[in-house]
Amino acid sequence: MAIPILQGPTLGVFFGGWVVDLSGGYRGAHQRVVALELCTIFGGLACIFSLPITFLDDIFTVVALLWVVLFFGGSLLPACSGMIVSIVPREYRPTSASLSMVVFNLFGYCMALLLSGYLMQVSL
Repeated sequence: MAIPILQGPTLGVFFGGWVVDLSGGYRGAHQRVVALELCTIFGGLACIFSLPITFLDDIFTVVALLWVVLFFGGSLLPACSGMIVSIVPREYRPTSASLSMVVFNLFGYCMALLLSGYLMQVSL
């Protein structure tokens, strides 16, 4: 069961990169706005598909919806990473990429676990 779940974000990264390239990339102010609109759509779809997961009991439906959430979450990465790299001047790009990964990990992956654990304790 873990292998199909892992395919969601991986395929999402490829899909997100393809859609951003198809829409014109992220070079120039107008194209960055288009890429941000795509990120908003992908993030909104991930949120919409995550809401029913909390109310369902059927494991197969939960896994299918979780796959979709991970797919659209992975679709965000190419556009976000590409915009970070394209905005920063060339000499600061390695530092920018490193700092963005630290922020993504601290406030994304780590904070999600801490915040959800805290909210579960408070709601008891």
